[in-house]
Formats: sequence, C-alpha cells, structure tokens
Amino acid sequence: MWIATALPQQNTGPIAALSGTVELQIVGAAAQTIAVGSGPVSAQITGDAPALVRWITKRATWAEADVTATGDVADLALARALHVFSRE
Repeated sequence: MWIATALPQQNTGPIAALSGTVELQIVGAAAQTIAVGSGPVSAQITGDAPALVRWITKRATWAEADVTATGDVADLALARALHVFSRE
C-alpha cells in the first residue's frame, strides 16, 4: 500500500517523537497492519481501508472516518498529525 511507503517519508518529526509503535489496523477486504514507529505497541487505530485513506489524507477526522483509536494519549495525538499526500 502506498500509504505505508509515504508515511515515514512525509512524517519524520511526528514518528520520531512517538514513544512506541502505533499500529494502523486495516480491517475488511484489504486487511493488514501498518506499523509506525519503533518499540512496543503504544497505540492502535482501527478502521477499513477507505477510512484510512480519508483520514490519512486529511479528508476526514477520525470521528468522520469512523475509526477506533486506543492506547497512549500522547502517541495518539502525534498519530492524529500523521498525513500523506499522493501526487495526482
């Protein structure tokens, strides 16, 4: 998935500030987990592939995209800042 490749390239600051790994758990037809950061898992964000694309490209908030976020509050705040922009 292009998002997994673009995330570290476009988010060096927020990723470096994470205290652990944030897992982006994609459920449904394109099920997979994208790990962001390093170390033990500190937070998880779960939703389907369309929801991930909507919030990671800043077209929707987590609430609007209907994702579930659990874990370390500080790492979740950093994860909210993650973004990717595709070249169209």
